[in-house]
Amino acid sequence: MVNSSNPSQNKQPNPQEQELIEGFRRHPELRERIQAIMKLADSGEGAADEVDALLVEEIRRLGKTTMESWAGEAEQKPARDFKQQNPGSRYGKKRTTELVLCLWSVAERVWRTPSTSYEAPLAKRIGVRSRSPSRKLRRVLSDFGIDESFAKAAKKMQEHYGFGVTAVAVPKATLESAAKAARRHEQQCAQDYRRLPGKGPANIIAEADGSMISPL
Repeated sequence: MVNSSNPSQNKQPNPQEQELIEGFRRHPELRERIQAIMKLADSGEGAADEVDALLVEEIRRLGKTTMESWAGEAEQKPARDFKQQNPGSRYGKKRTTELVLCLWSVAERVWRTPSTSYEAPLAKRIGVRSRSPSRKLRRVLSDFGIDESFAKAAKKMQEHYGFGVTAVAVPKATLESAAKAARRHEQQCAQDYRRLPGKGPANIIAEADGSMISPL
């Protein structure tokens, strides 16, 4: 029975609210995470630091749930397309792919065809490799790895992002970033604007430290 004294109970959902309701029906796992966040917002209890820590954890869980839901949907289309393009194919066990910033996983079907025993179309579809860090994570790992020792950088990941990384993840990401930076530097140095012309002005005025070079 509707309580006529409470206007909020009589109000019909608008199109945006109805869309949100339908979305929660399709993704009940997301509804649970959003409800947990709303409970924090409504509680009005606890110290700010405690609520901040709880909220960070809930956001991580929401991110993990969202990514896994997205990846599960993304896995369906390439699987259908692959089956249509390869009628004689069949799939074996599903493998789990873990990526970050929030650790998440997706069950992926590994296909077999008469000519090949291993086809994983999802990786190509969403641009990932199994147990490979995301672009954002590689940036974080290299930033930490440049500032600290690799061991301390791994501890920072646990402290700031709530999960650990393997012993080789930090040096691998850091050295890869350094190699890319070195290649960019070499390309920039090869540009004409970084070189003095073969025949320049007769006189050049320069400061003692070599900067602010200005031809006469």
